[in-house]
Amino acid sequence: MEKFDRPKLEELPALKQLEDNWQQWGEECKAGERSWRSSGKLYKAIRKELEDIAKDHCSFCDDKPLGVKSTQTIEHYFPKGKDDFPCLTFAWENLFYCCNKCQLNANSDKPFKYTLKPDNEAYFFQNCFYYDQEFGELKILENLASKNPEKFEKATAFLKRYGLKDGKLKQVRINKFMEVFRELKDDDDTFDKRIRDDFAFRYVYDAAKAYFDNWKKSNSKNTPLN
Repeated sequence: MEKFDRPKLEELPALKQLEDNWQQWGEECKAGERSWRSSGKLYKAIRKELEDIAKDHCSFCDDKPLGVKSTQTIEHYFPKGKDDFPCLTFAWENLFYCCNKCQLNANSDKPFKYTLKPDNEAYFFQNCFYYDQEFGELKILENLASKNPEKFEKATAFLKRYGLKDGKLKQVRINKFMEVFRELKDDDDTFDKRIRDDFAFRYVYDAAKAYFDNWKKSNSKNTPLN
């Protein structure tokens, strides 16, 4: 959900094959002569580059680490199905590092509706959303509906598409971290202030997880976590 700063294919030597062939392969997908394979050297090379860009986080819900709690996948922002956008199956700008939970939600959200795209130049998380620490919810800015109705509609559709409808952090599973954080934050005013002043949704997630992990290490193995 943070800004996805995508480099150009020409800057990624490992994806030279994709740079040279994505348009032709897209036409072949449209004609039913080729299909996307979630395996093989090219797939792994694409996923590795996307993972590095996203800093190991899901590009949509910001969950981390993938491959432990959820499967690493590549999400096609514009669906690659034959009735959708098969020509964009291999388009670099259409591919995102994603968890399987967000992907499953997106696949079931029909028909496709353009929402927010994290690699758009004008996209910034703070211009659409904020994190409510008290309730552990992701929320759309209150004034966005009146200030920018079109963006408000896209933000609402975004939450629905990736399973974050009504602001609940269904994918991130951050609530457990925040429960521990709320219990212990009074012991670290500086930490609490950093979350308030240097807000970024991904930072909240990472900071809360790190705090939770450190809390586990500092307690005996017999100490209940609930």
